Amino acid sequence: MPSPTVEPRQDRVRPDPVVTAALLVFFLRSGASLAQAVADRVNLGREFAAGTLTKAQARRLLAVLRLDAEARFRNHTARLVAGEITLTAWADGFRVALVVLVAAAVQVLHRGRPLDSDQQEEFRRAANRQAGFLGRFRRGLAAGEQLLDGTAVGRAGLFGMAAWAVAINLQRDTAGHSQERRVLGSADHCRDCLSEAARGWQPAGTLRAIGDTVCRMRCGCYFAFR
Repeated sequence: MPSPTVEPRQDRVRPDPVVTAALLVFFLRSGASLAQAVADRVNLGREFAAGTLTKAQARRLLAVLRLDAEARFRNHTARLVAGEITLTAWADGFRVALVVLVAAAVQVLHRGRPLDSDQQEEFRRAANRQAGFLGRFRRGLAAGEQLLDGTAVGRAGLFGMAAWAVAINLQRDTAGHSQERRVLGSADHCRDCLSEAARGWQPAGTLRAIGDTVCRMRCGCYFAFR
């Protein structure tokens, strides 16, 4: 029986301390994870802060961040629905948290490595796209087109779920490899993801992006490159 492949650890690269702090703030404030998961996420957070995450650990930490951010945005919007905060306060708080989320997600998946100029540009585009979606959400609430009820809470949670897609797609867009394949992650896979994964290795940029499938922001897939 062959020995399992052990992924080598990257050279120690210290992440930006500001991003590290922002990431940990998300973890500590959300209160989303069950007690059993607390130890695991703290250990992963320590690995991230030390610059010793493997690729598999980075994806696990990104998945935790996504779930915590989903709960954070849902809870924040529930306060708006309950009349505890104004629409302006909701939008301001949401905007700040969203920027932190996108930055933290990208930093986690890159394991703290500095972003090059192309990656920085893609990061700005991704952050602006999310800001645009939030602006549309706010205008819908202000105009009464989006009901101030449970549907708004559910919609808010999708911004947290989008952390995975934003980070994975950014990594893919700046990978610089000639081929890619879709890897099925931990999720209930939709027919589109199963079909895309079955295509195997394809020229870079030809497979459907994460989130561009039936499962949308709940997708757990990622890409491998060569």
